[in-house]
Amino acid sequence: MDRAKVPGSAGEPGVHYRDNSNGSFSPATPCHDHQDAVSITSLSASHGKRRSDDIMRLFGVSCYDVSLPGCGISVLRNNTLRISNSSRADEGSYTCRAENQFGSAELMTVLLVKEAMRVELIPRRVEVTVGESVVLSCKASHDPSLDVSFQWLLNNQPLDAEQDGGHLEYIQTQASTADLMIRSILLKHAGKYGCRVQTSADTVFAEAELLVRGPPGPPGVVIVEEITDTAATLSWSHGVDNHSPVSTYNVQARSPFSLGWQTVKTDPEHVTGDMESSTAVELNPWVEYEFRVVATNAIGTGDPSSPSRAVRTKEAVPSVAPANVSGGSGRRHELVISWEPVSEEFQNGEGFGYIVAFRANGTRGWKEKMVTSADSTTYKYRDETFPPLTPFEVKVGVYNNKGDGPFSQVVTVFSAEGEPREAPIEVKLSAMSSSEIKVTWKAPNPGPGRPQGYEVSYWKTSEQEEMGKKTRTVGNETAVLLSGLEGNTPYLIAVKGFNSIGQSPASSPVQATTRKNPPSHPPSNVMWIQEGNNVSLSWDPVKAMDNESDVIGYKVLLRQEGRGHSQVMRTPNSAAVLTLPEGGTYIIEVRAVSEGGEGAASSQIRVLTSSGVRAKSAQSSLHSLPSGLAWTPVLLVLMVPSAPWVSYASHPLTPGQPTPHPTQVTLDLTQPSPAGVPPHDRGGCCMHPTVHPSWRPGATALPPTSVRVLEFADNATDVGPVREESANQERAAASVKQSGQDGAG
Repeated sequence: MDRAKVPGSAGEPGVHYRDNSNGSFSPATPCHDHQDAVSITSLSASHGKRRSDDIMRLFGVSCYDVSLPGCGISVLRNNTLRISNSSRADEGSYTCRAENQFGSAELMTVLLVKEAMRVELIPRRVEVTVGESVVLSCKASHDPSLDVSFQWLLNNQPLDAEQDGGHLEYIQTQASTADLMIRSILLKHAGKYGCRVQTSADTVFAEAELLVRGPPGPPGVVIVEEITDTAATLSWSHGVDNHSPVSTYNVQARSPFSLGWQTVKTDPEHVTGDMESSTAVELNPWVEYEFRVVATNAIGTGDPSSPSRAVRTKEAVPSVAPANVSGGSGRRHELVISWEPVSEEFQNGEGFGYIVAFRANGTRGWKEKMVTSADSTTYKYRDETFPPLTPFEVKVGVYNNKGDGPFSQVVTVFSAEGEPREAPIEVKLSAMSSSEIKVTWKAPNPGPGRPQGYEVSYWKTSEQEEMGKKTRTVGNETAVLLSGLEGNTPYLIAVKGFNSIGQSPASSPVQATTRKNPPSHPPSNVMWIQEGNNVSLSWDPVKAMDNESDVIGYKVLLRQEGRGHSQVMRTPNSAAVLTLPEGGTYIIEVRAVSEGGEGAASSQIRVLTSSGVRAKSAQSSLHSLPSGLAWTPVLLVLMVPSAPWVSYASHPLTPGQPTPHPTQVTLDLTQPSPAGVPPHDRGGCCMHPTVHPSWRPGATALPPTSVRVLEFADNATDVGPVREESANQERAAASVKQSGQDGAG
């Protein structure tokens, strides 16, 4: 818009605009809306008192302080020119001239008349439900030469979208239109929304109303009008319905014994939305309650009212009997009666206690005993005339200061049975090792004083029984393994039954001697041949001393380094073949096995294997552990990885002929099986190996031995014993006399 800017100072012409609040013009903005009333204030040429003949010149017309008829222009008493119903025809320059005896002065202003701005806010009235969304659209029609700005208000307060938790969003896609989106509407968003649109010429305000339907607000405070032992009369006032009428009220109560607020039964059963009172019924006597009310309408359930003051219902006679009445156990000549205590919620008043009634089966009168503690759970009655396990009829009742309540159902309870009267029978002992003896027995014939377990006493024959030790079993167990005993030592053992009353007589002592200690010497001269993942072992047999148990076999223990679990192979001989399950480093050790247990372990062997590598003859290697003995057995073994059964054979040696010390073993798999040697039935192998040793001079061959075949179960923890087969040779390993520093065997 082009402005007619007239520079000047006080008393000089200038540009005026209409103030938006009072309709007058002041210097600054050269425009005015069409059809508005215009007031132009004159300036006096003198700072002194005006004379009565001061005049104003307006468009060349001299006027006094009177209205100009017929033109809609009037001059007010303060020298202000007012133009009513302004239009485009009123645009132009206005000059105000003041004169007195000293001279005259003029001031000019330019009036521009613009089209009036119109604002529309739609929808003007809208109803939504909590959780829905709505868009309010504010559209302004204004002179295109003017800039426009928008401001949103709620109940005459400016809106701040950033502080409303993401519910509000301002959207303006056009200069003359602004939208307000309200998402996930809450009850607090209800009210009158205003859209204030402003230009340099005027300000227009439009308003719309948003009604939010939601669950009802909380009812007014709940008042307890009357209280009895089982009922409370309540009243409250209606809360806001949030534009959806209340349909029902729900009465809730809370006590020290409830899990939070619980709905209670009422009279009438259904409390409708127009009611403001109800009676809570079926309450427990002598219990402190708080009450509240919750309103519900078609939208949902609202917040509860504030709780009422806490009130206690009145006392009444107890109405709940003790549960789970039982008994038994106790000492000789005692009748023990037990029950679950009644909760304080159901004691119904002060002075609560129990009435214990009992009588022997077949008798008429009841004996009643008072138990005054509300927390009691047991009553014991003693009578020396009671035989063990005498049956009684028993019931337990309740009472308080208001009177006696109900009794429980009658149950049968037996008096104490007493200690076991008979000793265990058929006590048998079995020495398991040098440190263990297994004890077994049978329970005595059934009768009064049933045992709840057994106590086993054991002591050396060279000691008194009081010096011995004891161990107990629980329930019906009739066997125990005694451990930590001394080897080759005789022990006496006796067994008693026991229960909560006492012990039975002991059985007659039975004697057993632990086995001799296992061999103290470990297997020595352990040697092995590694072929890929297969390891062939041999060692010197262990010879037991006179005070040690004879060797009945050996255990070979294999474990992967870094793991605690070991695989165990048993063999009756001093040789074994192992197939390692996977690549890695393995630890191998050997122990002698005897009736007295396991002997000392040999030195450990560390074997490194490669996973998935098939053994070849060139990979074979011979290893030995340092030994001071003169003879070293050597076991030559061929392993066939594809077959679960493994066979091996040694090349025959000529007796009496000098034999060199073996330095290399060559395995030839190309020779056919000799006559009488069947092919393998698993794995498809049908060739028989021939062993070609090379020798170092100075040794002598041993007599022919026999062939042995070892069998293994794949991936088994306990591989099992060794199977032997006779053949032309008497041993599978050729033993040679190992030379010392001087070459002697």
